[in-house]
Amino acid sequence: MSVDGREVVLVTLPPALGPTEAHFVALVTDPRRYFTLERSTSRDGRPTTVLGEWAVAGHVTSAPARRPTARPS
Repeated sequence: MSVDGREVVLVTLPPALGPTEAHFVALVTDPRRYFTLERSTSRDGRPTTVLGEWAVAGHVTSAPARRPTARPS
């Protein structure tokens, strides 16, 4: 698929059962980037979802994301 003029490959993974398991992986071209939508745990212990990115410097996660779905918002 193409998003904002960049090619994106979206991979749907098996159900994420625990923290740090990914629901989806998105591979973006030009520049190359690798994103994950991951199951996580909030500070109060509730399950949540975060957007992660893997880069040369390591793994970074952002603030909680929306409920995991492959549909564009």
